[in-house]
Amino acid sequence: MPKPTTTVRAKSARTAPPPQPLRARDLMEKDVITIGPEVPITEVQRLFVEDEIHGAPVVDEDGRVLGVISTQDVLRIGQEYGERLADLTAADAMTKDLVSAGPTATAAELATLMTQQRVHRILIVEDRTLVGIVTSFDLLRALQGTTRRSPVAANTRKTGYSR
Repeated sequence: MPKPTTTVRAKSARTAPPPQPLRARDLMEKDVITIGPEVPITEVQRLFVEDEIHGAPVVDEDGRVLGVISTQDVLRIGQEYGERLADLTAADAMTKDLVSAGPTATAAELATLMTQQRVHRILIVEDRTLVGIVTSFDLLRALQGTTRRSPVAANTRKTGYSR
């Protein structure tokens, strides 16, 4: 007598939805040190030294990004104008060509932009208003599997413009 065969049906495998890519809004620092266009260059230089940063977005009173000023910009304008330095403002030295992205840009898109533009920081803007900043360190943290700053990094200010 033949043995009855039992058919085992596999339960339909439920596949997990593909992971969503990290986006700028997930990675960005929202508390960003900014500088007004009218701030004297000597004050910009003092701020950079005190806060241990190498640059900051220049924004108007409505938070719209006008440019970026870096230590290189301050050094360049210092060499060009030397004795007139006290008369110059952030607007005189800032770079107006912005490297920016929207909050929905993926981490891969941000990394590509950083590489192509040879920068370490990308301003995150929405309707020309600064909403955050993503640094190369933020992307490295994402690769490590964390999007939060460590207590050491959060207190050092050396990893970007954030306070």
